[in-house]
Amino acid sequence: MRIKYAAIVWLVAIVVLVGGGSLQAHSFSNTGQVFIFPATKHVQLNDTFDLYIAIDAQVKYFRGFEYNIEVDTSVIKMIAAAREPFLTGPSGVFFFWKDTVQTFPQIGSRYVYEMLASIFGQATYVDGPGQVVRMTFKAVGNAVSDVIFRHVYMTNWHDSLMLMQDSLSGLVVVCPTINQPPVANAGRYSTLIWCAPAAISIAAGCTDPDNNLNLSACLLAPGSSTGTYNGSNITFTPTGSRTYTFILKATDLCGLTDFDTSVVKVTPPFPCGEANGDGSIISRMPSAYLPTSFPAGQRVKRWKQVTLTVIKRSISQMPFI
Repeated sequence: MRIKYAAIVWLVAIVVLVGGGSLQAHSFSNTGQVFIFPATKHVQLNDTFDLYIAIDAQVKYFRGFEYNIEVDTSVIKMIAAAREPFLTGPSGVFFFWKDTVQTFPQIGSRYVYEMLASIFGQATYVDGPGQVVRMTFKAVGNAVSDVIFRHVYMTNWHDSLMLMQDSLSGLVVVCPTINQPPVANAGRYSTLIWCAPAAISIAAGCTDPDNNLNLSACLLAPGSSTGTYNGSNITFTPTGSRTYTFILKATDLCGLTDFDTSVVKVTPPFPCGEANGDGSIISRMPSAYLPTSFPAGQRVKRWKQVTLTVIKRSISQMPFI
């Protein structure tokens, strides 16, 4: 951090109003970012904790700001805010915050926390990186809240408006006092008759008793056979008669995990057909026959046909055991 004094004016910039969750802008004078630190914070219900508004090393000649921050107040509430020592000058600093309702382009009215500050003294500024504001919150609900910049207005050493490259939001995860792990379900162990190469799908999924599942972290784990998971099915294409193993991993937003394994045994091909009653057999060559139900430890007796290619063959062409 550097406190400096300047005698000439050269920086030109503009005000930024952020209508969405993140500022996207290009700057001819500043490539810096303002951001929430830490980017992700895990706390428990009723915890009191701090988040910071910070600037990176690319922010130069910084003197003052106005920020509007939006959170989900059913999850976290700001109870205090203070200027960090980084933002200082020989003549002192003005700082003020309040909760209020503001109207923004495209998204309308939002309940936000408004914070204002400026270093006193002519042509006085600081250079990043540094933490500008400490915000103190209390966790009031078990859920997830974004911490979003709705309005960013920053000034340089000559009170000109600064154009920032980006404003990066944060995330707060409030975990239950007793957090239960998620549940992975990779499907049941099963056996299928492989009559022709084709894709096979197995119903699978992840759930969480606390409703804090990390959907992006429900996926096939290392050690699985070649296949894909799309959020509801594991899909693979057999390459031969053997056993295929799939391990599904579930992770919740508080970091707990669960694994579940399904094993699919593909048996050697044999004539899949039925007597036609006229001395021939209609051989049905499906992509797969899967059991409609397969309770653990019981023999499969019912089969579900997936796709068919009908080929009529003579009985004499069919091997018998």
